[in-house]
Amino acid sequence: GRALRDAGRPDDAAHVALQRRQLWPTDGEHLGKVAVELAEAARQIRAEAAAGHDDNEAESENAAKKAVQAAKFEEAAAETLRVAAANGCNLAPLRTMTSLAFLQDDPIWVKLKPPSPPVETSP
Repeated sequence: GRALRDAGRPDDAAHVALQRRQLWPTDGEHLGKVAVELAEAARQIRAEAAAGHDDNEAESENAAKKAVQAAKFEEAAAETLRVAAANGCNLAPLRTMTSLAFLQDDPIWVKLKPPSPPVETSP
């Protein structure tokens, strides 16, 4: 995925990540990595959409298509992260990743909140 993103092909990187997701549907840690790859590709596509948005109608239309594509890959990343969590992925290291910032308010992170301190009972 990274090589394709570095080559300026984030959409191809996302499609490869989607294929990898199907290969290991119950491997939580692997699915966590796939979710990050999808999110990183979506982030790059969204950046390209923002850069291509100007007064030119064709470029604006292309930017709008890229924004839709980025949203599709973000949704795939969110769903993949949920499946990863259900299959034992440790979400804690992923919580602060910039590429997953679009999920900052997602309920997936609720289980990462620190537990309440035990209530002390009087003897």
